[in-house]
Amino acid sequence: MAEQGYLFMRGLLSRATVQDVRTEILALCAEAGWLRPGGEAEGLVDVGKSCQPPDPRYYAVYNKLIALESYNRLAHAPELTGITSMIIGHDDVIPRPVRLARLVFPQPDVGATPPHQDFPHEQGTPEAITVWIPIGDVPRAQGGLAVWPGSQRNGVYDHGFVPGVGGLGLRTDGLGPRWHSADFQAGDVILFHSLTVHKALPNRTVDRLRISADFRYQRASEPMTPHMLEPSGGSLSWQDVYSGWSSDDLKYYWSELPIRTVPYDRRFYRVRDEQAIELARRGDPHAREFLNTIRTRNPDPTMRAAAGELLDRLAAAPGAARSAGEDGAPR
Repeated sequence: MAEQGYLFMRGLLSRATVQDVRTEILALCAEAGWLRPGGEAEGLVDVGKSCQPPDPRYYAVYNKLIALESYNRLAHAPELTGITSMIIGHDDVIPRPVRLARLVFPQPDVGATPPHQDFPHEQGTPEAITVWIPIGDVPRAQGGLAVWPGSQRNGVYDHGFVPGVGGLGLRTDGLGPRWHSADFQAGDVILFHSLTVHKALPNRTVDRLRISADFRYQRASEPMTPHMLEPSGGSLSWQDVYSGWSSDDLKYYWSELPIRTVPYDRRFYRVRDEQAIELARRGDPHAREFLNTIRTRNPDPTMRAAAGELLDRLAAAPGAARSAGEDGAPR
């Protein structure tokens, strides 16, 4: 872990446990009409229903997923709390309350999450571990995770606008990184440092949905930013998440711990959005798609207004095509 910045562990989790969580998630996808008739067990999608953040159709399913009791309970699996405590070297390691998930339709290269470090997104303490879990078998053609070994030793890289989900990343052109990835199976786990550079590989299949989990672990005595204590996605409360649970043992598990919060520094996102607006003005099609995300999600009214004005001007231009962002650009 110290040398490479990550550990890849085959079969750390029970395959049956992961498959049970997958079955519940696919039921939500089927309920939303994402899956082809008869494709529920394999996650075979109707590609006409493809969506991604910030499309409301995506979040309609995503919000139900992150509220699943089984999904939240998976983060507390003793295999995960045990290995992260061993790596960090303390017995007060907990999963951060926030849970993230990925539901990835077949996509071109530009649709995948670009190379990035988790620390700029999360902040608080850099001594945190991300646990990435394929929810089901994920062969290379279906995407999955790739890591840049040893990159955690170089501190925080400059991040800015890079096409792909999230839009925040770093460019590795010319650096010659030797990316590590694999054909993943249900039960496999990758653990990596918050400064380890990683990316998603594109889902190159014709009709298969990729599902994966992202859990974060750190010492309870180390600082967290406030959004790490809230459900991901930005629209649910913990009361919403817990409303359908059958047991109470994991509800608000962090509330009695000495959690110390620190302010979140949005400078990385500010740089990303400023770069995207400037690139969109110059005609970059990927940056243009990202304008809708800035208009709807940036907390700065000045930035929202700038993105909105540019979108309106582009839409009014002779022969302008409808912005792809209106149909669900990356967040």
